[in-house]
Amino acid sequence: MVNYEGDPLVLPIGPITRSRAKRYGAAISSFVQAQITQELHDVAFNKCCEELEGIPRLLMLLGACEVEDKFV
Repeated sequence: MVNYEGDPLVLPIGPITRSRAKRYGAAISSFVQAQITQELHDVAFNKCCEELEGIPRLLMLLGACEVEDKFV
């Protein structure tokens, strides 16, 4: 594995000191938290889109009922 000094998610070459372990642990925790937040956002967005898909049909149905009531 190549060591990218700017990427905190890549383990450094050489011995892992307590300081490096803490920084790596913090980077992993931050990464996982960001991924979970993004996943929850995506799930909420998809749920919202699914709910909005049915609204045009409901509005057409309500409009049709309104027009029908005027002619009856």
